Amino acid sequence: MYLDQLTTQVNRFLSDQSPEVLSIKGRWGIGKTYTWDKLLKEAKCRNNIALENYSYISLFGINSLTDLKLIILNNTINIKDIGKKININSISKENTLPLGRSWRKITGYINGIKVPWFDVKSIVGIASSYLISKTIICIDDLERIGKGLDMRDVFGLISLLKEQKDCKIVIIHNDNVINDKDYKKHLEKIIDVELLFDPPPEECANIAISVQNEKELNILKKYAIKLKIKNIRTLKKIERLVRICMPILKNCDAQIKERVISVLVLYSWCYYCSDDGAPNFNYMKRSSDDIIKSSLSNTKREKNIDEIKWDTILNDYGYSYMDDLDSLLMDGVVNGYFDEAQLSLKIKEENDKEIYGKRQNSIHSIHDLFFNSFDNNEEEIVKSYFLEVSNNAKYIRPPDLSFAVKLLRELGLHEKASDLIDIYINERKEDISFFSKEVYMYISSDLDSEIITKFDEYYSNNNTKQENTLSVIKRIVDNNSWSKNDIAILSSESLDNYCKIFKTIKGKELSNSIYKCFHISESANNDPYLIQMKHNIREALKIIGNECAINSIRVRKYIGSTDGESDEKF
Repeated sequence: MYLDQLTTQVNRFLSDQSPEVLSIKGRWGIGKTYTWDKLLKEAKCRNNIALENYSYISLFGINSLTDLKLIILNNTINIKDIGKKININSISKENTLPLGRSWRKITGYINGIKVPWFDVKSIVGIASSYLISKTIICIDDLERIGKGLDMRDVFGLISLLKEQKDCKIVIIHNDNVINDKDYKKHLEKIIDVELLFDPPPEECANIAISVQNEKELNILKKYAIKLKIKNIRTLKKIERLVRICMPILKNCDAQIKERVISVLVLYSWCYYCSDDGAPNFNYMKRSSDDIIKSSLSNTKREKNIDEIKWDTILNDYGYSYMDDLDSLLMDGVVNGYFDEAQLSLKIKEENDKEIYGKRQNSIHSIHDLFFNSFDNNEEEIVKSYFLEVSNNAKYIRPPDLSFAVKLLRELGLHEKASDLIDIYINERKEDISFFSKEVYMYISSDLDSEIITKFDEYYSNNNTKQENTLSVIKRIVDNNSWSKNDIAILSSESLDNYCKIFKTIKGKELSNSIYKCFHISESANNDPYLIQMKHNIREALKIIGNECAINSIRVRKYIGSTDGESDEKF
């Protein structure tokens, strides 16, 4: 593996006393410094470092050779202190510099000394050259050197430290961003070994996320590898966001966990890695409405080369458009934090829909048990239907119940057929609006006659609408929240009453109310209430649109033309 080769070379470098210059180059953010620190700490734990002192320096913002020398000296520690939080009192007594721990205090006072015609710092800088010897020195961020410091002076100091002071120097840099023509020529003269740090995405994921036993982080790795993300900083940012979401996702269905984490990986990649071929971040904000409107537009624009490339990436990834949950996740990527209350509610909603869909399909496995063999398994099938209705009644659609009831009747089990209907009603008895004829007959009109009779009786005996539809709509618009009971009320309202309600509401409240109702109904996903609600609202608007020419124009912004029958324009 790639990292095995790099590890071998770094361990050889650390374990040998011979003066040497090692170059580790690679793109920004790919984990050069992170990996060097990790290998250094591991070598320390194995007592496999030949020299006794170590100094780490970033050249970012250093503007003079004197400052560089002083910082090398000030940052020098005994190898036993590698990995520790260093302060003046925590430095090992075994420190082998000539002045022991005292030199740190000395260098701390240098900047405050002002002597006319005399540069104290320069004198101490010269002296510091004599104090630095037999030290492993890591010089990082070579390409971010301060404007006042000449690169050739740095190379000269590195050469001196190696040749005259028996030091081992590792240079960490990204040479692709340095435009100095002489840079590579001078660098090649001083380095002994050059390592290109460019591990494959799999190894980058393992570098950034070392935990192996957390499912959520393994999902993160899977999708990061799929997008070929190599930037360690980006991967650590994604890991942080995923860890924030982990308590919210704890009891969620596996599909929901996968969806949330895959979207976080995708959005973070687009936000932080646009230079690595990721789709434009704003391109990710397209909703299903935007895509539909674009495809139906008479002035359809041809996609440019970048958009075609982005679409290919997104299709391969399994992403199509942004919905409400995605929008909350995108805000988290941009802000670095989530609206956890809103995110929890939305994830719960999506998780409920996912479970609903799976439970809804579970009865189909019993249907398959009947259709897909010639086994004499009547008893098994009957028992399975009763068990399924008892455990999952709220997920079973009336047509599936009707199929089971009709099958029982054909087998001559009429009493059991009636018992199955009673169990179903008892398990869903809290859901009174479900038994409204407008709801269950919209789902299917071909139901067993006893089902229809018992549903109607139950609804008639138990239906007491506590809040009218208009007040529910107004409350939803004002609070931007709704309950299952609200949806049940909205789904059971008649077309005539919806027409009256929409004519009663005036001003901006009218469009807000209609858009909010459509927004709720767009998450239908086979939910009979939402399907019925969407149908009723659309049909009511059609009726209003057909009443007069001006209303026909007004309703277009909600449903398009009143001539078509399709519900797909929302």
